[in-house]
Amino acid sequence: MTCQRGQGFDQGYGRSNMPGPFGLSDLQNTVNMTVGQTITITSSQGTYHEVGSPSNNGTASGTVTFTVTSKLAEGYTLSISGGSLVVGGTTYTISSGSAQTGTFAETITGQGTTTPAGQFLLQGYARGSFAGTSGTLLLDFKAGSTEYAVALSGAIQS
Repeated sequence: MTCQRGQGFDQGYGRSNMPGPFGLSDLQNTVNMTVGQTITITSSQGTYHEVGSPSNNGTASGTVTFTVTSKLAEGYTLSISGGSLVVGGTTYTISSGSAQTGTFAETITGQGTTTPAGQFLLQGYARGSFAGTSGTLLLDFKAGSTEYAVALSGAIQS
């Protein structure tokens, strides 16, 4: 892994090669993933809230599998290659999707579709990186005319 300066939240501060104050990202290491590598996040203790109906909430669970499809200059592209979501007692199988990470792979953003008919946007955060051991996925999930805010936290297998 190589240390990268001037990336992330602190654009512009601490970007020179001169000694001095460092930004948060000066301590980050670049993550090296390989094309074809899979990353699976499994959560058994998530939650959901129906958007517009605060009293309709409960437990959610799921597994989302990402496959690294290419390396970018500053991150990676991934396909969402499998998994499922359980929201309100209904299981939705992930049928397709795509995502991307930044250089340090500590965040992931993407979108996908499910069967029965559903669609989602996701934002993920990992402790360290998505090549690490634990992470959280936040999904804006719409099934039919109902929209849910879903939070899944769990183990990462890479």
